[in-house]
Amino acid sequence: VGFEHDCGSAGAYHPGDAQVLVLTVVMFRTLFANTTINMIAFAFTAFVSFLLVPLIVGRYGLTEFGLIMLARIMLPTGALAIFDFGFSEVATQAVAAARESGNWRRAGREIAVLAAIAVSVGVLVGALMAIFTLPLTHLFNVPNVHRPDFAAIILVSGFCFALFLPGMLLDGIVKGFEAFKVLRGVEVVCSVGYGVAALTIIFMGGAYAWIAYAYIVSMLVRAAALGGLSFRYLKGVGMRLQRPDAEARAHVTRRCRLFAGSKLLGASETQAAPLLIGALISPAAVGLYDISIRFPRFLKTVLSMLNTAVLPLASRLD
Repeated sequence: VGFEHDCGSAGAYHPGDAQVLVLTVVMFRTLFANTTINMIAFAFTAFVSFLLVPLIVGRYGLTEFGLIMLARIMLPTGALAIFDFGFSEVATQAVAAARESGNWRRAGREIAVLAAIAVSVGVLVGALMAIFTLPLTHLFNVPNVHRPDFAAIILVSGFCFALFLPGMLLDGIVKGFEAFKVLRGVEVVCSVGYGVAALTIIFMGGAYAWIAYAYIVSMLVRAAALGGLSFRYLKGVGMRLQRPDAEARAHVTRRCRLFAGSKLLGASETQAAPLLIGALISPAAVGLYDISIRFPRFLKTVLSMLNTAVLPLASRLD
């Protein structure tokens, strides 16, 4: 009798099973929708990039195109991603966890720690870029005729670096609220703006350096837009930055250390080659290399879009 009772209990229907099923379906529906939005937005921005490459190369040549690519590498989205200690990902986790638990005071303390680290690292790296601007022009074998312009681009990038790293934190806050439509909308608008600016510069006969400046401006506009969105979302849930305690500092530091290793490996894998090519050969070789790997890099980034959508959902489940 006890055996039959146990078997009957095992096969009994529990109301909680239906709730779990509904939550699972909603989660995967959200995951699918967010991944689709990410891929569409990236496909659009990639199309803009593919459209511009032959026009830039045709107008300026491989050397100037290579210099533009080297300038992009000296940004948090390039080789200097080694100084991104997972600011976006850790912010996403903090916000997503607070949305599930309702503990916004803890999220405020963790975001405050992240902001302090991002600003400090950004200022330090930006200052180093400004100091070593001229040596970098020699390191990358920049032709003498292009050295003043390239040095000015690196200098401007250094001044803006202190804003770019906190901008990655803002990106994570928006992702934590799963506002992917708005986030990707901002990226598409900034990409279109950059494309229009670049086309205008090309057809107006402007210097190649202005295309690099247009890209920097598009990143600044994106960071400003994400700042406004983050403020709106955080205000909506009543979250404010809190004075960090030992627990928040330890938690964020541990998370950042985990992401720092993967960021270092990722940046080394994808960005080491153009840096070495620029240092050992020439900027023209960097341009040729970028053209040759552009499509494989596109496929790799598309696959990474799935992880972007999974992270906030996984953090809420955790």
